[in-house]
Amino acid sequence: MRFKIVIDLNDNDFERMKNVLDKNPSASLELLPFEDFEFVNFSPFLVTVRDFGYSFNGMVSFHQPIGLKVFDYLGLDKETGRKLSVNYRNIKLSKNISEPSELVSDLKESLALLERVFNKVCSMNYKLIGKTLTINTESLDKQLDSIIRATELEKRGESPKAFG
Repeated sequence: MRFKIVIDLNDNDFERMKNVLDKNPSASLELLPFEDFEFVNFSPFLVTVRDFGYSFNGMVSFHQPIGLKVFDYLGLDKETGRKLSVNYRNIKLSKNISEPSELVSDLKESLALLERVFNKVCSMNYKLIGKTLTINTESLDKQLDSIIRATELEKRGESPKAFG
C-alpha cells in the first residue's frame, strides 16, 4: 500500500466550501493536517480566497537535502513544474485559480501532484508508507462551521475566549 490522498466530498460540499470562503475572504481551510514521517513531512494543505479567485498551498519537506533530486526524478512537464517551488529541503505547491468552476478539478490535480511527490520520496528512500489521508464531509463541515461561528461572533463584537 502506498501513501494516498482520498477526496470523499460531494458537489454540495464543494458548493458550501465556495460559499463560505467567498463570504469570509480572510478565512482559510486546512484540508489536510500536518503529518510527520520518518524521513519526510507533509505540511497542511490550505485553500484560501484571493482577489482573483482561490489559492492552494501545500508542501512536502525532507529531512535530507534531496528536493532538487526528487524534482528531477519526477519528470514533470513544464506546465506542471511551474506550480512547484523547489529547494533542497522541500517542494512547495502553490496554485492560483480564477474560475470557481475549476476549483474541484484543480484541487484534485494539486492533491494528486503532492501525492506523487510524496510517493517518489518514499521510493527513493526504499520505504513504503501505507497511509491514507481522507478529506471528507465531516472534517470539512467542522471547519466551515467554525468559520461561520467566528464570523457571527465578530459581527456581534464578541471574540472567542479560551477556557480557564
